[in-house]
Amino acid sequence: MKRNSEMNKFIREAEENFDNFLGDAAGEYIGGEEMYVGDYMDDDYYNGGEGGLGDIDSADRTITVNISNSDTANQLTAFVFGAYANNTQPVGITVTVPESSHDQVRQELLSNPFLIKGFKYIVTNVAQFSNTITIRRTTSMGISHDAPLQPNSYRSAQNQITTQIDAPSYVLAVDGRCELRVPQNASESTTWIFSVQTKGNIGQLLKGQAVLDVARTQAPTGLPQIDIKLKRRK
Repeated sequence: MKRNSEMNKFIREAEENFDNFLGDAAGEYIGGEEMYVGDYMDDDYYNGGEGGLGDIDSADRTITVNISNSDTANQLTAFVFGAYANNTQPVGITVTVPESSHDQVRQELLSNPFLIKGFKYIVTNVAQFSNTITIRRTTSMGISHDAPLQPNSYRSAQNQITTQIDAPSYVLAVDGRCELRVPQNASESTTWIFSVQTKGNIGQLLKGQAVLDVARTQAPTGLPQIDIKLKRRK
């Protein structure tokens, strides 16, 4: 009983000295009550309402990256994203983004990172799938961390298009530190289509809104057996 009495005493003292309460009769909050309750706590905050998360335009839910190697004899490595490193492509490698440009994507990543949820990988020759992609993150202190991405792990017998891989569940956070190092076989042309789930939008600060845009629906893969499953998850 004594222990319970002491515990109750501690609880009362904690409530009286709660950090966000000044302890006077007015019940004022540090910075004002609006700092702790208000629109951002309402359902609208999570549904694209005023001051809440924004919606990614349906035309802005994917990023297409085309890579080609004009060298007819040698495998070369393409550098995709990597805004901070800003590595120059090897002679023979071309990286393009039809929606804008690879340079523009790199520049935007410096302030507006995004989260990839799913990708489509299309190649000319299936041998390209055997090349392991390296996902490298490099800090300003020069520390690098490499993670492998093995395309063959995502091949499925359900996909009768042998030169295409669909990985709708793959997740990758892409910011200025993130770079994909893609070994590209000789005379090979490939296409990556990344689905963007969330995206930073620093410009929203000017309107006093959240700096995160969200895709409410995932871009379809074109494969019924996969798209039906995605639809059921919504």
